Amino acid sequence: MKKIGGITFHASHNYGSCLQAYALQEYIKENFQDYEYKIINFRTKKQKEIYCKTLRTKSIFGFLVKLFYLKSLNLKYKKFEDFINKKLQITEEFENESEFVNKYDVLLAAGDQIWNPRCWDFSWLYFFKDVKSDCKISYAPSMGPRGGSLTNDEKIIIKESLKDFKIIGVRENGTKRIIDDLLLSSKEVKVLPDPVLLLSKQKWASLIEETKINIRKPYILFYTLNASYETYKTVKKIGKLLKLPVYITKPVRKCDYLHFFSNYFSVGPLEFLKMISDAALVLTTSFHACVFSAIFNKKFFAIDVNNDNRIRGFLEEYKLENCFITSNDNYLEKINNDTIDYSSFENKLNVHKKDVYEFFNQIL
Repeated sequence: MKKIGGITFHASHNYGSCLQAYALQEYIKENFQDYEYKIINFRTKKQKEIYCKTLRTKSIFGFLVKLFYLKSLNLKYKKFEDFINKKLQITEEFENESEFVNKYDVLLAAGDQIWNPRCWDFSWLYFFKDVKSDCKISYAPSMGPRGGSLTNDEKIIIKESLKDFKIIGVRENGTKRIIDDLLLSSKEVKVLPDPVLLLSKQKWASLIEETKINIRKPYILFYTLNASYETYKTVKKIGKLLKLPVYITKPVRKCDYLHFFSNYFSVGPLEFLKMISDAALVLTTSFHACVFSAIFNKKFFAIDVNNDNRIRGFLEEYKLENCFITSNDNYLEKINNDTIDYSSFENKLNVHKKDVYEFFNQIL
């Protein structure tokens, strides 16, 4: 049996990162059974420090939050590690680029922002720089919401690394444009859907059917990694307008969550999916929260993400532009509208799944 080694941000304690790694793993297992797929278990010291469960932080506020919610945050840490070690097919762990030994017939740079040098846990191994292989491919990596802001040195390294790739698939048009410019269109670069879109709603629902969360329904889920004060004010207004509690899974803004939001900080990847599937409304600045909301056919709005080409591109591609609002808009009419037409989303997704199969079938 031939072997595929896929590298991605599988071990980041980030919901989208873990779940997209799982999705691509399951897709390849189901569709290309002549191959054994393993996730290259590359976990740098820097990445572990970002998601460590110690009380060490950069601010007094962060220290106090961790101290106050220590039990919940430790439980969250355990749930992520359980998911990584029990749900993902991973190799033996290593932390230095020099330790990587290529034992694979196919090397796959797979999904998420692994090609964004601005990520704290970025490594050139995600481009398979200086790694010898007869078959390197990529599926849906991203250079980030603004294209990575590449330096001249980074452009040179990326250009040289990608010359060795047999086929290149990326997640959004912004990443495609950068690579087209670097390679001067010498290779075809295809835009393909995020890995989580490759699994059906039924498949995701079966993954979480035994997951329980103790939250009073109905509720609004507000998920963000970073949001402005105006965004928080808008979310509060929406919660008050709809007379629904607003749950958050991550403490972000100083003291703000203490006034109005209900926290649920012990959420792992499976609970995150469950919260989306059970929510009356999802408000978010997160790409993957938008995508999972669409998969579960939920009412959702991406809020104040004007400059995020990943989210805007996804909404435009799947005819979900009405699911975008800003704090400066008269957004009440959209919020009060009870329905989102998901027919175009489902039809387009079926077409894209055929494209994905043909893409992998070229090599596999």
